[in-house]
Amino acid sequence: MKFRKQNKAPPTGDANDASSKALPEAPKEETMTANLKTNLLQISDNHIFVTVRPPWNWVMQNICQNVNQQPHQAHITLLDAYPDLPSGKLASINTSSSSSRANIGRPTAISSSRRGTSSARRVKPTSAASLQTLRIDVVTNHQSYQRQQENQKLDLNEKPNRTWTLQSFHATSEAFDGLEDKDEFVRTLQRCRCEHLELSPPSVLINWDASAQECKNLVGESMPTLLGNEATSSIGVLKEPMGKSGAGVFFVHDAEEIHQLMDRNRKRAVEEPGLLDELIAEKGRIPSWVLQAEVKPCLLIRDRRKFHIRTYVVCIENVILDSEGDQDDEDLMKLFIYDKHEIRIANKSVPEDDTSDRDRNVHIMDASVERKQVGEEPELLERNLHKKCELFAAKIFDKHLRPDIERRIALSASAMEEENAESMHTMVIPHKFVVAGLDLMVTEDERIYLLEVNVNPSAPDAESVSADFQKYLLDFQNDLLELVVTKGDSAKHPNSSFLSARSILERKL
Repeated sequence: MKFRKQNKAPPTGDANDASSKALPEAPKEETMTANLKTNLLQISDNHIFVTVRPPWNWVMQNICQNVNQQPHQAHITLLDAYPDLPSGKLASINTSSSSSRANIGRPTAISSSRRGTSSARRVKPTSAASLQTLRIDVVTNHQSYQRQQENQKLDLNEKPNRTWTLQSFHATSEAFDGLEDKDEFVRTLQRCRCEHLELSPPSVLINWDASAQECKNLVGESMPTLLGNEATSSIGVLKEPMGKSGAGVFFVHDAEEIHQLMDRNRKRAVEEPGLLDELIAEKGRIPSWVLQAEVKPCLLIRDRRKFHIRTYVVCIENVILDSEGDQDDEDLMKLFIYDKHEIRIANKSVPEDDTSDRDRNVHIMDASVERKQVGEEPELLERNLHKKCELFAAKIFDKHLRPDIERRIALSASAMEEENAESMHTMVIPHKFVVAGLDLMVTEDERIYLLEVNVNPSAPDAESVSADFQKYLLDFQNDLLELVVTKGDSAKHPNSSFLSARSILERKL
């Protein structure tokens, strides 16, 4: 397999071709706007089309409303679903046309700009799961400087008739696929041989249908514990495979209690028609439960309240299929850390005489908790905790998990290369990226632990957070859009809130 880093624009689509109706109507030039900083987003001849997960709709709607009022920059439009995007419409058209072998060589709405030829270009099919993620299309009628000069020589007073082309489209990467599910996250850490580093609390995997004796054999006489903590006084954190936002998290004391919880869940799963078959079809397995060590003594703020930190990591794939040359020395990805971190604060304080009982309002930071930014908590700023979290995230992803992430990217690229070959090299290759929210917890002595990785994370309802936090989410989505469309180049700007993982590893705290 041969591929190289993504340093060229993909083939573009000519709106004068037979399939030009697939593209949305070109907006008027004077209405094109965007309050974004670099490259494609600064060109008024560009139109950015996006889809997002439904929880992010209110954020993107605000971005579109705000930035589309400023002149002389790109215009952003939020669409309801992937099939409404230019790339989605082209995919539909080309899927139909490619059903007949006779149609494969015919021109369609996408033509090659690299070789100056016109040939069929088929957009890679999209899975149902990826339809619910951030997707971005860049459509342009921007002309090169040379073309502008040629038009001016013909008639300085005549405005050239420019066609709209699909400049690029950005889809979801599979780079973090081994991190999202709780059990797969544990297996990935095991595969990368970094369990001994305690990047995440020590964990035990338990099959969904384990018997009482199997639970006892796996768990033993005590719960998993952090290095340095006493096992005899420990409480375990049992996580249901499909639980979200704090649901499905249980504080347990022994193997018998674990089996009772799991057995109730097993009976419900067996009784629900088709559930297990659906899980196997979607994931290739029935996910395991995770028994995790409790992070304690944890750092407390605001009159002894627990909190965890949400840090965002973005991976942008750095490959494009190429039949010529082999540059395996080049990185297959670029990693970025967002330097504005969230904190989620528990609703109640931890009692001074904390017992083995675990009040969920004290120990669970679910969707109902208070959300702030790290910068709003003076104690955390004094500890320089935001910088330490950035370094922690950069080390995990750019050092310890990099081999596994690159393996997934290479496998995906290889599969795409095969599909491209089967289509006689007529496929438009998307620029791939993925975003994840890391849930981090900190001990009193400032050891940081990665609890979970939330791939393509959700967003809270606007009404549930403060105006300041709403602005934070707007800034994040705005910065993410810019980072993805510029393929990471926006992070080179001195005022960028996204930092490359490499630059973080090179700096001193």
